[in-house]
Amino acid sequence: MAFQGFAFGGGKIFWSLWVTKIAPEKKEASYMSIHMALTGLRGTLAPFLGYYILSRSMPSTVAIIGMVLILISIALFESVRGHPRLRLCETETK
Repeated sequence: MAFQGFAFGGGKIFWSLWVTKIAPEKKEASYMSIHMALTGLRGTLAPFLGYYILSRSMPSTVAIIGMVLILISIALFESVRGHPRLRLCETETK
């Protein structure tokens, strides 16, 4: 539970610190509203989808699905890592 708390807390801190850097100027509120709406949708649907997948398969299959989703998220992050707006953030912190 402690590790889960660290993970979720870190995500919230990361988002609140970087949304203003990643979002285009004067679009921060739009980004936050979309983020909150999609978070709510995910929080509503995820338990049902998770229990459905778990009831139809073995826990090891669920673990593999989770690993694939993590790898996809890493690939997506790496694809935008060199974006000019993110490079601008690095120079502001130095």
